[in-house]
Amino acid sequence: MKLIAAGYCPFSLRCILALREKGMRFELLEVNLMEKARFSERLSPYGRVPVLEHNGRSVYE
Repeated sequence: MKLIAAGYCPFSLRCILALREKGMRFELLEVNLMEKARFSERLSPYGRVPVLEHNGRSVYE
C-alpha cells in the first residue's frame, strides 16, 4: 500500500495518523505539488493529495 502525500498538507497528515493508528503497513511517497501535471496524470485527476494506492487502484480525495 502506498500513501502519496505532501509534507505540509494537514489532510495527508490525518491519513498518516489513521494508518499508523490502525497498524497498517504503508509506503509514504511525498510529492511536490508544484509539479501537478506529472502527478495528476498518474494518480489523481484533481491533482490533490492524499492518494492511497493499493493493488493498482488509487483512492483520492
